Amino acid sequence: MKFLLKNSKLLTTVVITLFFISSCNNNPKPPVIKDTTSPIPETPEIKKQTVLIIGTSPSSGVIISSKDNQYYILTAKHNVEDIPSDMSDSYKVETYDGEQYKVDYTKVKQDPILDLAIVEFTSDKKYPVARLSKDLKRDANVSISGWKDCFKPEYEFNKGQVLQVISSSSEVNNNKQSKEQEYEDEDFQNGYIVEYTNTTMKGMSGSPVFNDTDHVVAIHARSGHRKEYNSKECKPLTQDFSNNWGIPIEKFLQSSLSSGISLKEDNIPIPESSPTSNLINELRKTPSSDLLESCIFCVLKNINDLFKSTHLALIASKAYL
Repeated sequence: MKFLLKNSKLLTTVVITLFFISSCNNNPKPPVIKDTTSPIPETPEIKKQTVLIIGTSPSSGVIISSKDNQYYILTAKHNVEDIPSDMSDSYKVETYDGEQYKVDYTKVKQDPILDLAIVEFTSDKKYPVARLSKDLKRDANVSISGWKDCFKPEYEFNKGQVLQVISSSSEVNNNKQSKEQEYEDEDFQNGYIVEYTNTTMKGMSGSPVFNDTDHVVAIHARSGHRKEYNSKECKPLTQDFSNNWGIPIEKFLQSSLSSGISLKEDNIPIPESSPTSNLINELRKTPSSDLLESCIFCVLKNINDLFKSTHLALIASKAYL
């Protein structure tokens, strides 16, 4: 016992090293300190990528590319089909921060078949660009981000699931998946082949449909219901406004619209049940500053606990001697 007391510093160093290796894996979280200053919450990245298109009637779109100060928006073609009669009737793009930009209609590109179009605007400000993915499967979780055509346009975000991705119009007619709006052969030609439970209404045409990793997998373009909505009251959407249709990003990537545009495309699906993928997803959602804070807290807590236990052990050993 006397040997242990004389060499307590060496013993403490060895124990600290072993203790950190074995216990830091528990990853304790630092105590949560409430911020009484009530900071303004940061706008979600998805909302920053979503734009309001102001024209004959409000509609939605998503920023998919940028070059210098030029931005490219993917939206539904029927949102911008009407040719403006004069400058006062021209289209505008409103970003999440309330800024409005005029659209040069001569630069609007429309697909000859698909209900898709590219709209451009110019800005010196920096806006985030959405990433795209072709990974779209039945029963996948998806979310939609767009602007409702209320008395004043109101932002809408909701979650749902993919009901089906069809390969022919006969699949819909045979399965009777759409409860109210009849599906026609022309709808299939226009590219409306993915159906989802997300609720939508007028104004949300052109809205991006995101997967779990916040990649755009489709563009909402067709209502699956005939339900009337009171735009003046602008109440939350119910399931009466669900079961709607969109155009998969894969269709866009195969079209001429995607040529000449630099796109952020990620087609590597992450296995749903993989422990490694779950860890990756958690790390993606955790800011680096929080990870560092958690690590520092872990080390300090272990040092404090170890010194307490070592001190008590030394007192006990002296009492024993």
